[in-house]
Amino acid sequence: MTYSELLHSVSFDEILPFIEKYHGHTGCTALYKTHYDMLRLLTPHREEGDNATATISNTELDYTWEEPHLDGYPLEGDLWEVSLAKELIIEPDVDATPAEIAMCCLWHTSFYGFTREGRHETFEKLDYYASNLLDTDIIKDKAARITRLVEEAGGKLPKRNEMLSIPSFRREFKENMAKHKQRLKVLKELPRKNRRYERRFITNHYRKRMVSIGTFVEACLFKTMAFPLPACVSCSTPIITNTTNTSLTLATIRKEPLG
Repeated sequence: MTYSELLHSVSFDEILPFIEKYHGHTGCTALYKTHYDMLRLLTPHREEGDNATATISNTELDYTWEEPHLDGYPLEGDLWEVSLAKELIIEPDVDATPAEIAMCCLWHTSFYGFTREGRHETFEKLDYYASNLLDTDIIKDKAARITRLVEEAGGKLPKRNEMLSIPSFRREFKENMAKHKQRLKVLKELPRKNRRYERRFITNHYRKRMVSIGTFVEACLFKTMAFPLPACVSCSTPIITNTTNTSLTLATIRKEPLG
């Protein structure tokens, strides 16, 4: 059975119970659903020289992951179409359901991103680090890309001051700012120009929130509203409205786990 055939033989509801085991928490359930649906729409393709198989085996336990789990190799470094075409070789001592094997494979193939855009950003981030750029540069670029994505869809993201008017965002910013200042105080690196420093901190915090929103924006645009919005999206404060092509309306992203 190929990876593609496996995904078409199990439902996402069957895979759900294994997300926490492999990802560590259920906060990315909607993203795994997006990745699962996207892979099922792709056409498996393999060219000469590509690995024709991937082996599913039990891994050796260590302090980083003490719970018994599976490993799928090689799946992470190939194009998704190539991975989908691979024949899955199940080791004789593997005693797992097809759903768990599917989750193991999804965990591997989403390693660099759940969607094409996400994977592209990851590779760019690695390039940035290789060029010795700062985290702030990476976040700035991501936020700019998300803004373009939303505007191209006919939507609009809130400005920094608009986000600061949202109590939860303002409270989160103040808490993070206090913690960061405490760390700097311990390191004796408190900035001399505090007001300018705070403005820069607010801007970076705002950009991080836009990147978080963008993860779900991308997923929803990819779906073209074929599936319901993630459970963590609140409809109280619109963030994207009046989208011409998808009639998409999103709202403030809450800090709640997906279920």
